[in-house]
Amino acid sequence: MLFRSGVDNQWGTADDAAPNYGAVAYNTSGWMVRTVAYGGAGGDGLVGTADDPVLFTQTLQYDAQGRLAITRNFDGPGLDGDWFTNDDDMSRWARIVFDDQGRPIRDLYYTAPGVDGDWETDDDMLSVYRTRVPFAKNLSLGNTSYVGAGADGDWFTSDDVVGEREGWRYAADGSLLATYRPTGPGPDGTYYTDDDVVQYIYDHQE
Repeated sequence: MLFRSGVDNQWGTADDAAPNYGAVAYNTSGWMVRTVAYGGAGGDGLVGTADDPVLFTQTLQYDAQGRLAITRNFDGPGLDGDWFTNDDDMSRWARIVFDDQGRPIRDLYYTAPGVDGDWETDDDMLSVYRTRVPFAKNLSLGNTSYVGAGADGDWFTSDDVVGEREGWRYAADGSLLATYRPTGPGPDGTYYTDDDVVQYIYDHQE
């Protein structure tokens, strides 16, 4: 929880305010299913009570194998004025695509419902997608984000506009050694290999 000083301009006194805080909900399997951001205290002046204003919320959905498959973000309570009901205002949703070995290989982010006016249908407006290079069950050598469909106007073609790339290097036991940003694929012509041209690298072992 993030606090700020109150009218006395002193930290750690009774009038300090908590402008924002978060909460998390889990299902009976212990999986996170919702996160909520609150904007401090509501009308009762107390933080952590039922009238605290909700800023936004995200739900998390898992597939039959227990993998995180879909997230949905909401930024308003909908026509009924109540949060956490079926008419909450969705602002975006995302889904994860897996390969035949169960490894995540693509993340798709949608920010509008398309001409049919319905979310989670084929004409939803894709804003960004990210491809992953799988390394192990839940590890990736790197990912590339695409932020535009390119000159042909079609997503998932060779002229899609690259936003950024990020790579990771691991120890033999799968622990993360380093994060880096490649700016070129190196002599082998392939990104996320040892000869990448690197803009920066962050060593997680230091």
